[in-house]
Amino acid sequence: MPEFKLKIQWEDAIKQRENAEYQGRLGYNKLEDVEYVNEALKDYDQLTNELDALIHIDATDEHFVYSWRLQQEAVLRKTRGAGMTDEQVINFVDGYYPAYELFTDSLRAGAFSGEEGRQLRIVVGKDRKVREVRRI
Repeated sequence: MPEFKLKIQWEDAIKQRENAEYQGRLGYNKLEDVEYVNEALKDYDQLTNELDALIHIDATDEHFVYSWRLQQEAVLRKTRGAGMTDEQVINFVDGYYPAYELFTDSLRAGAFSGEEGRQLRIVVGKDRKVREVRRI
């Protein structure tokens, strides 16, 4: 993501955080930390450039990732006797959730700018059932 756009999104998240309704995590991170991750992710452009197509499994609400991971860890604790606690899951997801805030919109718009038809976006609901399939 271009640095100017990253900074705008980060500043917007900071402003939203002041609103009691803010549900994101980006606004709780330092700009330099967000810039560091953004810079590191540029290495993945080389990999993306090698793809002929991309299947993107998306959710109708990004916050589902919390409940899905909580469910997964509960099953692990029950079946294997080990897994993250609910608090550990929240902390774990909080760590990467800012990426959803920063990059989901551009991924939904299409990973192959200007080249239609190479990306399939499968949108699922909280129950993990397919709600929509779109070719981008």
